[in-house]
Amino acid sequence: MTEKSFFAGFGGQGIISLGQIWVYCGMEEGKNVTFFPFYGAEKRGGIARAGVIVSDEEIASPLVTTPDSVLVMSADSLELCEKMLKPGGLMLLNADLVASGPSRNDIRVVRLAAQELAEKIGDAKIANMVALGAMAKLTGALDLASVEKILKKFFPVNKHKFVPMNVEAIKAGMAAGVRPRHASGFSPYRPGEKIPEPARKTDRRTRRMRPRSAVRFVGIMDSGRRWRQRQSDRRKRRGRRTRYRIG
Repeated sequence: MTEKSFFAGFGGQGIISLGQIWVYCGMEEGKNVTFFPFYGAEKRGGIARAGVIVSDEEIASPLVTTPDSVLVMSADSLELCEKMLKPGGLMLLNADLVASGPSRNDIRVVRLAAQELAEKIGDAKIANMVALGAMAKLTGALDLASVEKILKKFFPVNKHKFVPMNVEAIKAGMAAGVRPRHASGFSPYRPGEKIPEPARKTDRRTRRMRPRSAVRFVGIMDSGRRWRQRQSDRRKRRGRRTRYRIG
């Protein structure tokens, strides 16, 4: 068994941590693993991607160019993941932030309300652990029978107080993976099937309606723009030279 997976989202969603925990679980279960992260310089709001491989055999290359499964945690990552995914592969969508679906009809698409399930457990930040559980159940790459013991080995002692919540999130994701179609929090999307429009809010600047996902992104985007503008101003100030008149 060899499962090549690709996780994609934006900085702050825990994509890199998800990839690290994914391969650590595989390693603890006696499998060969590789982890290849890629992320932008921004601390929040930039791109975050991770290619992971879990296999019973030796792995020739850590690069994941044609994955068997992809996790799409943000709308910006949908196009890339759709192009990469092999025919017949699995695409897991974070339904809370990805309103649309892929245009391909040769892949299996599943929608998971990861944010909503994480908030019910107690913290929206553990949406990545909900997705981990669902991916493990759908792909069969990880067993996760001893996930609590594995997480205690992965996290330092001062972080062990967060282990029960993470375990609960993983189990919620795994339970969602076996629910029937259109069950709460988890439902497959089929090509041609109508997806309900998300709640919209009015943009005060343009007086137009924008999707709920855009409302969530705007704060991150605006703060990123302000930070880049401050950095640009600082570089300009450092580059100035005082001129003196001679004679």
